[in-house]
Amino acid sequence: MLVTERERVTSELARLGVPVPPSQGNFFWIQAGAGTEEAADVFARHGVAVRSVPGEGLRISIGDVAANQALLAAAAELARREITVGVP
Repeated sequence: MLVTERERVTSELARLGVPVPPSQGNFFWIQAGAGTEEAADVFARHGVAVRSVPGEGLRISIGDVAANQALLAAAAELARREITVGVP
């Protein structure tokens, strides 16, 4: 399930315009630069725990299907609000 979910989530993130570097683990990295804090807040409001590195990006773990749907909803909100992530 982990590999399938990781592939589904990273594919959907790419569709939303959020490039994700290749990952073999149960987490992935989103480069967020100056938008890191604001992006972390959006993920938190959606109930998604992230590890934030201010000014750099977010480390996000792959969860179960429901948790990953919340993650994708947060990413869609970032896109709607034009909060730039995925770029240095």
